Amino acid sequence: MKSISLALFGLFTVLFINGLPFNVKSNDGSDCNYISATDPCDTWYKQQGNSTTLVDGTPKPPCQISKDFTSPLPNVAGNWITDETCNPKQIIGKCLFHPGAYGCYRSCVGTTGPSGQACYDINGKFIEQSQPGAGSVDAETICGNSLPQGVKHFCADVLPYILCCEFPGTSSPDNCNKYNQARPVGTCQGTSAF
Repeated sequence: MKSISLALFGLFTVLFINGLPFNVKSNDGSDCNYISATDPCDTWYKQQGNSTTLVDGTPKPPCQISKDFTSPLPNVAGNWITDETCNPKQIIGKCLFHPGAYGCYRSCVGTTGPSGQACYDINGKFIEQSQPGAGSVDAETICGNSLPQGVKHFCADVLPYILCCEFPGTSSPDNCNKYNQARPVGTCQGTSAF
């Protein structure tokens, strides 16, 4: 049943995105057309540029934060706000895409372009690369509350994760590694004032 649900989700996603009256091409050069490829994860991965560009274009989050997860993070450059998909103050749906994280923040410095997602453990420690629950840099920010930007973020960052790491038939350890290479965690620096 889960496979059928995921297949229908993918089909409706393609139909929805192809029917939108605006361009969904993201800053990384990708669009959602990779979803119809024989190997959508590999096709998406080949469209990606050097991930160092994304890391360099994203503000660095603090390595240690307060355990109370205030939002936004005080005295930190990059306007880091609570990521509502992994908010420790919510009970339902906590950290669906980052199992193992206690809570995450998103960098919202613009309404388009790259942004960061920093995830932390229950003690407020930044979760680094290759650890369960780690965040990532995104080619497209989710900040700004516009439908076109939300679709760009979905096509550039969320759908590739689903296809490479979660979707039966397209996910594999090799494909998930490709996703993590293209969307690395990034680095942290200093601590938040708390």
